Amino acid sequence: MELVGPPFDRSGARAGPATPGGPDTTQVHGPAGIPLHGSVATGDHGTTGAGHTIARAARTTVGIDVAGLRYLGGAMVVLGVGLPLLPHNPGLPCPLRTVTGVPCPLCGMTTAVKALLHAHVHDSVAANPFGIVAVLLAVVLVLRPHWRRVNVPLALVVAAGLCSWGWELHRFGFV
Repeated sequence: MELVGPPFDRSGARAGPATPGGPDTTQVHGPAGIPLHGSVATGDHGTTGAGHTIARAARTTVGIDVAGLRYLGGAMVVLGVGLPLLPHNPGLPCPLRTVTGVPCPLCGMTTAVKALLHAHVHDSVAANPFGIVAVLLAVVLVLRPHWRRVNVPLALVVAAGLCSWGWELHRFGFV
């Protein structure tokens, strides 16, 4: 890994070149070099500790290129409608659950999408409530072809992932 620019911050993200807004702000990049949009103060202004880190994370957004997601969302809807029509109703096993027995945050998503697209809302929510969110996002992306990039708060992405994983851990009796 190449270390460029100021040193890493406490979260493990590396700071990149300065952004407009003052000499004490930098653009933060995630561990894979993905830009996390939003300015983060790097100067010593008397604010340190966990509260500062949480406040900084709450302001950080992730830029998502939705061009490829548009096609994946369309394919998800087509497969969600078509898979139940095939003999033996094939599904996709979760690799993490298959190997370890522990469900991932996306476990049940195929079942949830198939159930929702066949008007079985209760079964969809029971499998994974984020299946409804996935279908709604897929429809919005298909209906909004001019959208190329969406900025999403990092805290929202993390919270959604943790909620989904908590749901799946509860569903499979781990918590």
